[in-house]
Amino acid sequence: MDPMGHPELEEVGKQIAAKCKGLPLALKTLAGMLRSKSEVDGWKRILRSEIWDLPHNDILPALMLSYNDLPAHSKRCFSFCAIFPKDYPFRKEQVIHMWIANGLVPQEDEIIEDSGSQYFLELRSRSLFERVPNPLEGNIETFLMHDLVNDLPQIASSKLCIRVLSLSHYRIKELPNELFIKLKLLRFLDLSMTMIEKLPNSICVLYNLETLLLSSCGYLEELPLHMKKLIKLRHLDISNTCRLKMPLHLSKLKSLQVLVGAKFLIWVKYINLYGSLSVVELQNVVDRREAVKAKMREKNHVDKLSLAWSKSSSVDNSQTERDILDELRPHKIIKEVEITGYRGTKFPNLAS
Repeated sequence: MDPMGHPELEEVGKQIAAKCKGLPLALKTLAGMLRSKSEVDGWKRILRSEIWDLPHNDILPALMLSYNDLPAHSKRCFSFCAIFPKDYPFRKEQVIHMWIANGLVPQEDEIIEDSGSQYFLELRSRSLFERVPNPLEGNIETFLMHDLVNDLPQIASSKLCIRVLSLSHYRIKELPNELFIKLKLLRFLDLSMTMIEKLPNSICVLYNLETLLLSSCGYLEELPLHMKKLIKLRHLDISNTCRLKMPLHLSKLKSLQVLVGAKFLIWVKYINLYGSLSVVELQNVVDRREAVKAKMREKNHVDKLSLAWSKSSSVDNSQTERDILDELRPHKIIKEVEITGYRGTKFPNLAS
């Protein structure tokens, strides 16, 4: 807003800035909070807060004020971030899945990931999360908490972190079968970017598991037969698992809402998702008859669809790809479609 249009805020703002004692992080954090408050009384309440005079050890009063001003749902989500050590980079999607797995994002009318994204943006607007360069995956946004910010959730958190296990990027080939027998309350499991060759059968006792990330597990060949017992599994990522065989039994996962990296259209036929679907390696589909088997237009609960052809494929038959894409037209309820690697010269009418 135009600062000249709110002269009554200028003097209060100067006094608040003086209390920040020139610390950029304190100023930035309070600015993120105050910019949504246009009434002078709201600014005065911040100025007169007793928090400025309380002993906080290493916690800046400005950070505590910003935290106290958060809505209850954002407080819970931010407190959970106590699991991250200092200078630990994390992805937006990663932390949102953890919030969901711990029941911190309520299921409302909209897709639960969208609600989680709103919470994340709210925290970032307060400068509690900072974007940092990602040298390994330049196209993926990475964030961390400033050292002083990191101390805040450590104080505010409770016993929220008994339900998450991430072994991503660990150089492991196997897991002991008894591991998951001891972790029956687990809700989030990330084994992405590992060299694991198979999952122990004990993973099937994780009746509370909601998110399972297996992306880029290049040695993983199959999933346990009784994974249908994962009755609460709602998010499964098997993208870039090049050796994984077609797991038809996953069609019995009744709570599955998000499936990322499906490689077999005939398998997609059996899955009735209530969320988003990602189908990859479509260059392996021979003709439109195979695409018909996916029955994509019958999936009236899928609102986000991603279709991908491999960029490394040398096959170039634009008419065939157009025919395949034509048969993969989603139901008219669809909200978002992403198409990558498509080499057809024309698009079919996806909206018809």
